[in-house]
Amino acid sequence: MNSGKLFSGEWFSSMLNRLSAYDDVIVAASPVNPVIGCVLIAKKCGGVVLAAESGVTERGQALNKIGTRRSGNGHGEKKKSSSSERMPIKKTILVTYRGRREFQWLGRSMSNRYSVRDRHASRSRLGKKRTWIVPCVLAVIVILAGGGIWLALEARNEAELQNISGDRMNVGTGYRDITYHGKQYRYNTRITSILYAGVDSDGEMTKFSRYTDAPRADSISLVVMDEFHHKLTVIALNRNTVAKIRKFTLNGRDRGKFNDLLCYAYTYGEGGEVSCRNLCEAVSDMLYGIPVNDYVVSNRSSLPVFGEIIGPVQVTVPNNDLAEIDPAFYSGAEVTIDQTNLEKYVRSRDVEVTFSNIGRMERQQTYINAAMGKIRSLIENDPQGVWRRVQDATPWIQTNITPSHYLDLVKALKNTSYIRQNYYTPAGEAVMGEVTSRFYADEEALLEKVIDIFYIEK
Repeated sequence: MNSGKLFSGEWFSSMLNRLSAYDDVIVAASPVNPVIGCVLIAKKCGGVVLAAESGVTERGQALNKIGTRRSGNGHGEKKKSSSSERMPIKKTILVTYRGRREFQWLGRSMSNRYSVRDRHASRSRLGKKRTWIVPCVLAVIVILAGGGIWLALEARNEAELQNISGDRMNVGTGYRDITYHGKQYRYNTRITSILYAGVDSDGEMTKFSRYTDAPRADSISLVVMDEFHHKLTVIALNRNTVAKIRKFTLNGRDRGKFNDLLCYAYTYGEGGEVSCRNLCEAVSDMLYGIPVNDYVVSNRSSLPVFGEIIGPVQVTVPNNDLAEIDPAFYSGAEVTIDQTNLEKYVRSRDVEVTFSNIGRMERQQTYINAAMGKIRSLIENDPQGVWRRVQDATPWIQTNITPSHYLDLVKALKNTSYIRQNYYTPAGEAVMGEVTSRFYADEEALLEKVIDIFYIEK
């Protein structure tokens, strides 16, 4: 198979997504002649290279273990080392190319020291931080000639691969360059995106003893700061959007991705980091693979603190959804929203009314549009003061944003501007299911908007 074709297409990018969870990857092609069948991981990788004879796919045995050092000559030169010099492989996967447009995952033991895990094993430990990060460049074995001689190797640049663990999530490489209606686009690398979600709970946010018990995400938005175009955009996603989400068993085993409501992406985790990252992944997939790395998740108990920090905000009520709950909230009314009524305005809805979440999203939009100016002014003029005040809500907030990264975000915020037209809600169709409503986004319109927000024409 031509190597250019091998590295193109969604199927290969999808494979890279799944491989990113492993510390080391061995890629092998089915042997044609008795030649070396697989040659290891990445140059600059401080792990171990496994070289196996032809037939490794049948026997699953590693013949040679060749140590590599990160300080090598920079050309992937292999050096023999003693066992004391080798670093243990924590998660290893053997992937074999069968001569078709697919890769087969093997779950065999390679030795008592180097194990081959299946595609679910690493995901079930998503919430555990690794003690070291492998800046891998995948080396891929490609069949080059039908006469029985085939050979390895195509290095993936580590920055391109984005094999990241800990504070980031790997979303693959397929989003970087795309073609749409005959035009070529590249991803705008001067974009910073932050996922915000408000979950349906109160009190301190703590991890649950088992998976799938976490609350739902009621409000889901992506804040996009584009320093190239100096524009800030808010993408508000309907919590009932039907999307691909990753599900787990009660003990945390990864079951793969299924079509379900977007709000359940948080629910299927453990109410902590796994839930947050799972929601980030679901939103990324929904938006055609664009990176979603930073997140802020809070619950109802945080709203009074946020309302106090922002202060009073004047809004125009967009609908009559809350008129029976509070007569002051009739359509067209000018009302003041502060810490005393913020939760009622942005969260309350009549669950007996079909599609009432759409009316709630309309109210949330009016609040964000009215409050954005004050929020920007507070953060730009006193970033340290805002950070200290937000710490008062720490028990009710989950985030991977560190104080130093927060200052970077402040710089990006200062380099962008926001207007009401930059608030975007995907179009689509809402239908009533057996239990709850479902929202099906207009995929073509969504793709065009993603290109408009995140891409630059070449």
